[in-house]
Amino acid sequence: MMAALLEVYNLKTYFYTRRGVVRAVDSVSFDVRKGEIYGLVGESGCGKSVTALSIIKLIPNPPGKIVEGIVKLKGENLLEKSNKEMRSIRGKEIAMIFQDPLTSLDPIMKVGSQMLETIKSHYDVSDAEALTMIKESLHSVGISDPDVRIQQYPFQLSGGLRQRVMIATALLCKPSLLIADEPTTNLDVTVQAQILTLIKNLRDTIGTSVLLITHNLGIVAWLCDRLSVMYAGKIVEQADTRSIFTQPLHPYTKLLLKAIPGKVAFKTKLETIEGDVPTLVNIPPGCRFHRRCPYAKNICAIEDPNLLDFEANHKVSCHIYNHKHWEEF
Repeated sequence: MMAALLEVYNLKTYFYTRRGVVRAVDSVSFDVRKGEIYGLVGESGCGKSVTALSIIKLIPNPPGKIVEGIVKLKGENLLEKSNKEMRSIRGKEIAMIFQDPLTSLDPIMKVGSQMLETIKSHYDVSDAEALTMIKESLHSVGISDPDVRIQQYPFQLSGGLRQRVMIATALLCKPSLLIADEPTTNLDVTVQAQILTLIKNLRDTIGTSVLLITHNLGIVAWLCDRLSVMYAGKIVEQADTRSIFTQPLHPYTKLLLKAIPGKVAFKTKLETIEGDVPTLVNIPPGCRFHRRCPYAKNICAIEDPNLLDFEANHKVSCHIYNHKHWEEF
């Protein structure tokens, strides 16, 4: 088994608002091994992006606060690092690709100037050396004519090219971990496939570990080695990708898989998950999925299940698999 590069343990990130405390990330634990692509999956608003921002300590405070947890990168707890120390780690040890490159890139700076800033913040190199690094990075992500691209502004590039520029910028310092937050949002299917192939090739060629955040289970099935399924700020199931798809355990995971368009007869109605995602403000006791769960019993509305080992390397948070409550199901 490969050693863990990133270890997240009991991470809790809350937002303190006028309406109450929003427990956006609540006791989340997982690890990303060296050279693997790890998926964090769930509906919009389940806490995936907040988890990523917590890892690199970019939670806006106020109203957000990391109230508890450990986030270790190569054995060092990032949550104990100062802001100055984190600035030296971001970009060099951990890089992040955000959902929308058009809003993440500075619209009034040329592409080359933005990439130059990244290099200068981590390396003491000449402008000529930096320019060589920039061109090599752009070429590595399949961007032709780097001399032309570095002189352009983000709005002059297509969505696919902007995303490639984001990836090239993230890879300038050859980070150990790349966090990709919905990297194919707002891209057409052809460009999506190109970006995902690029991410996979980066792992295969230079060994970069990837934390992939997405709601698209099709992407996860093709790209990820292991994954965690999140619901309403908590992880409900965790296993290798094959086990999740062939032997899903949590009712939420099962319903998600049934809702994927697949090889079904024409006009066959897709499965849906009844009800709505609960608000994360002042969450009531019990399992957060129990109001939408077809198997829910009385205990589900009273006690929040822990994430327990069902079998080797497969964890699930559901009372169905807790022997103390078997008689109720």
